[in-house]
Amino acid sequence: MVAIDELGDVKPTEDLQKLSSILGLGASDAMRLAFDGVSGGDNEYLQSAGAYFDLGLRQLNKEGKFMFLSTVNNRFGVRSQKGKVIVNGRK
Repeated sequence: MVAIDELGDVKPTEDLQKLSSILGLGASDAMRLAFDGVSGGDNEYLQSAGAYFDLGLRQLNKEGKFMFLSTVNNRFGVRSQKGKVIVNGRK
């Protein structure tokens, strides 16, 4: 899972700050979301990741709108899995 700028995007954002803190998480969690499960071979398009990944529970504290796309099962527009998470302050 990597950050994108808009839901219509077909490739990751070029904004390094967004890439390193997806969903307001730390850089370590962001890298695990992008690369865990990816192993070996020609993996230029990050297609060899497993079908399941569990980062565990995380509390999202940074307010904002975060958009992302899955690097697994993605044909850059033809077939994609995208999402948006909106984090509001506590009430």
